[in-house]
Amino acid sequence: MYTEPHGGIEPEGAPAVVGAELALLDLRSGVRTPLTDTSDVIEMQPVVAPDGVRVAWADWASGAVLIGQLTIQDTPPGGGS
Repeated sequence: MYTEPHGGIEPEGAPAVVGAELALLDLRSGVRTPLTDTSDVIEMQPVVAPDGVRVAWADWASGAVLIGQLTIQDTPPGGGS
């Protein structure tokens, strides 16, 4: 799990993180799976619990620490149903 930050410029002209999303990367296949798609939350600093299911991350927009759960679904080869 990692963060994909989106850069922008503050009103004073300084660079800033204006958004971020969480994603998973399968190191074997190189397949990237987006986990979030939010415009009002800046997901940063993700950590995965030792059980591999629970995750926590910081929301830089609100200052909150959020906790979630990963649900992994097996997809047949070729993405069929």
